[in-house]
Amino acid sequence: MKVISGGSNEKELEFDKRNDILKMYKIIDNDLNLLFKGKVASKVTGGCNILVTEFFFSGMINDLTDPELFAILSIFSSENRAPGNVPECSKDYSENFTKTMNFVHKECDKLL
Repeated sequence: MKVISGGSNEKELEFDKRNDILKMYKIIDNDLNLLFKGKVASKVTGGCNILVTEFFFSGMINDLTDPELFAILSIFSSENRAPGNVPECSKDYSENFTKTMNFVHKECDKLL
């Protein structure tokens, strides 16, 4: 009898890697139980619920003006990009906005 192989170890390794990421972000615990942060992440719809949840839990949302918050949230909700250098997009934003953008970029890189 020939045993069929091919992929079960790879799938298990992928499963373990995904769980490691969820543990790192404190979405699940070591016993794979869903934590509060994981419950929040499961309610977030969109492309990257882990990244959006990290943003909300970072506390940076409190330091942004409404227009800055809308600008940050638009990153998560739209794939449309402005063509080239749009003058309205080159305004000076607060230091908190710049910190938040750096945080989002860093977390995105970490997640990838």
